[in-house]
Amino acid sequence: MIRLLPYAKGRARRGVVAVFVALCLVALIGMAAISLDGGLLYLEQRRAQGGCDAAAMAAACDLFQNYPTNNGTDPSGTAMHAALNCAAGNGYANDGTSSVVTVNIPPKSGAYAGQKGYAEILLTYNMPRGFSGVFGSGPLPIKVRAVSRGAWVTPNDGVLVLAYSGKAALSAQGNGAFT
Repeated sequence: MIRLLPYAKGRARRGVVAVFVALCLVALIGMAAISLDGGLLYLEQRRAQGGCDAAAMAAACDLFQNYPTNNGTDPSGTAMHAALNCAAGNGYANDGTSSVVTVNIPPKSGAYAGQKGYAEILLTYNMPRGFSGVFGSGPLPIKVRAVSRGAWVTPNDGVLVLAYSGKAALSAQGNGAFT
C-alpha cells in the first residue's frame, strides 16, 4: 500500500508547481515565437531582396536597351513595367496589401539620386505572423531596396606605349592622330 504524505505538517499542497509551470510556459512560448518567426522573417527578407534585385536588373536592361533613344530616362514607362512584371513573377504582385513595389527612375534616394540611367526599386512585403500571433497582431513588414544601372558607358580612350625608351616611340600631332 502506497501512502501519500502531507506537504508540511498536515497542510495539503497548494498548487505552487502549477503557477511555476504557467510562468515558464509563457517564457517558453515566447522563445519559440521569436525563434520560428525570426527565422521565417530572415528567410523572407532574403527572398524579397532577391526579387527586388531581379526587378532592378529588369529595369536596367530596359534602360540599356533604349538608351540611344531615351538617354537613360523612361518616358514611355517600359522599364517601370519590366520591373513590376519581374517583381510579380517573383511573388510580389504590388497589390497594396501584402506587397508594395515602388519604381523610381531616376532614384529618389541614396548615392545615385537624380542620376539618369539608374533605377531604384523599393519593395515592402507584409509577412503574416505565424507563432508570434499569440503576442501581437498585424503583419511583420519587410523593406528592401535595390539600385541598378542601365546607362551606356562611353569608353575613355587611352594609349599604352610599351617601348617608351625608343626614339619617337609615340608621336602625337595636334589633330588626334598617333604614329
